[in-house]
Amino acid sequence: MAGSTPLAPRPDDDFSSLFEFLPIGAYRSSPEGRQLRANPALVRLNGFDGEAEQLAALRNIATDWYVDPARRAQFMALLERDGKVIGFESEVWRFTTRERIWVSEHAHAVRNAQGQLLFYEGTVEDISDRVAERVALARSREEMRQIIDLVPGMVYRVVILPDGQRRTTFISPGVRDLYELGPEDVLRDGMALHRLRHPEDRPQMEKATADAALSRQPLQVEFRILLPGGRVKWVHLVSAAAPVDGGNEVRVDMAFDITSRKAAEAAEATLQ
Repeated sequence: MAGSTPLAPRPDDDFSSLFEFLPIGAYRSSPEGRQLRANPALVRLNGFDGEAEQLAALRNIATDWYVDPARRAQFMALLERDGKVIGFESEVWRFTTRERIWVSEHAHAVRNAQGQLLFYEGTVEDISDRVAERVALARSREEMRQIIDLVPGMVYRVVILPDGQRRTTFISPGVRDLYELGPEDVLRDGMALHRLRHPEDRPQMEKATADAALSRQPLQVEFRILLPGGRVKWVHLVSAAAPVDGGNEVRVDMAFDITSRKAAEAAEATLQ
């Protein structure tokens, strides 16, 4: 009618428009575990031809969708406590093929004016590739750690600060046998290894390590360490430059106990 005021769009109209065109899955579900709406992206994720087919098939989200049915209860508990969930990661079934995939959910609880819970509303993103990469990286790190733990001597990573101080960011358990320190001691005090260098060898070592750090060249050097009680060990150090960390020079080092070899060389020299 001429002169009439256009009707304002209803909130559900905005929801439906956004819902249909979201590039990731979106849904509404009831507290009882029924799916009430599923957008085209979620329908495709589950392998269905249309929303009606998916809603008819998914009768109980806990058992029909989550690989671990307890995830639904955990999801609801978080929503009850916080009113929303962010990045809720779960393994679920791709319904039509029963393939196991990983998804991340963002959701919130929708209530009426009286505070009564009406439904849950949220999005679903397939993160299977991301989880697979994360698992592969964790496995690779664990395998590398196992290899490093089997290396004789010790392996460590040192960040050299502008004032010459050192910060150890990784050290293998071999430090216990070689330096008789716990890994936690060295991680807490980056100069712990440095202070055990024999006073007579310290000037030579400081120059050699400083030159190698400045030129980013590899270094191999032998020196002594002085342990409590005056005990002396010989150490063979192999050091290489690593990518800088925050503008600071980084070295990755391997150190081996060569005390027995040095003792044998000394004994052989006395016989000549």
